[in-house]
Amino acid sequence: YKTFQPEFIKNGYTVQVLQLKDATKGNSFNPLWLPYQYYKEGKKDKTISLLQELGLELFQSDNLNADPFWENSAADYFTALSLILFQEGKEEEINLGSMQAMVSLGEKRLENTTVIQKYFDTLEVFDPIYVAGSATVYAPSDTRGSIVSVMKQKLNNFCMREELMNNLMGHDIDFSKTKEKNVIFIIGE
Repeated sequence: YKTFQPEFIKNGYTVQVLQLKDATKGNSFNPLWLPYQYYKEGKKDKTISLLQELGLELFQSDNLNADPFWENSAADYFTALSLILFQEGKEEEINLGSMQAMVSLGEKRLENTTVIQKYFDTLEVFDPIYVAGSATVYAPSDTRGSIVSVMKQKLNNFCMREELMNNLMGHDIDFSKTKEKNVIFIIGE
């Protein structure tokens, strides 16, 4: 960043920084914003594709020997919950903090089921939400609990740090409005 930023600016680029190490020194970026914009425009396939990619990136393990079932399942469930959030939530609720809340609240008991199972019981089997999330929602409780645990642990990396969470709710970096000559530096661990 220090080496290349002046050169990019000199050549007419807009330079933005997503600072994951020190959120006070960077631009804000909501990773759910672009998929949400596509969702509102009716571009459902593009929405789902971006959510799946984001989910795989968020939940991948640093351990090369890890069983991919858990992170792939977490990514699918993330996609389903994101679609529910896009469909049911308010615009200001579209962020990773809301996702963390949904993961937790969905597991609350309601009569003889959970909140999320009750929601899924109302869906058609070909609904993309059902397709993406039913394998987790209707999994045995130990399996579902492990998938939810993977999601919570990874989301906690972003949601427990208040300044970072605030940055991940903003729109300084908005891919739906980026100019032709734009560069974004991501500084993280």
